[in-house]
Amino acid sequence: MAIKAWSWGRILLMLVVLLMGAIFSTTGKSQTAQNKQIPAAGMPTILDLGAKACIPCKMMAPILEKLELEYRGRAAVIFVDVWKDATEAKRFGIRTIPTQIFFDIKGEEVWRHEGFLEEDKIVKILDSLIKKSGEKKQIQIEQKVVEPTPQKLEECNDLFQFNALTAFYIVGVFLLFIAGWVIINTRRKSRKTQS
Repeated sequence: MAIKAWSWGRILLMLVVLLMGAIFSTTGKSQTAQNKQIPAAGMPTILDLGAKACIPCKMMAPILEKLELEYRGRAAVIFVDVWKDATEAKRFGIRTIPTQIFFDIKGEEVWRHEGFLEEDKIVKILDSLIKKSGEKKQIQIEQKVVEPTPQKLEECNDLFQFNALTAFYIVGVFLLFIAGWVIINTRRKSRKTQS
């Protein structure tokens, strides 16, 4: 009986090790972030950091898709789902989603906005950046200070919502704990039977 329990302990431990290896080998990068340089080299860029499930982000999606087609070759329009690629959220220090960051042709941030941003405002900023990039001058746009509201704080908390990767971590730790418990109890039982 002790041999069977010991074998199950080993099998469980190997499964936990394989599971944890699979989790840590996953990069977690979204397809958009992997395929595009952020900011785009040599052209003005708008980077929208959001999530496909957040309401203001869903409202921004058709606007960004339309602008991506309109500005193709003149400006880059990039979307990063921060729930799938948290490294980009940390890299750009975002506090809430959606956050739009505008870069000039040198790749320097010139303006940042938190929350939903209207299409005409985006167009105005991109056109200004394109015009200035032709003149090789960097524009300075006054940054709007956004006071935290309960809604914005809730959006920020949504960044840390429970997701599949978190579930894998919890299951992995739980299985590791069970495997350790089985191994310790098996050794105790085998020592008692030997005495």
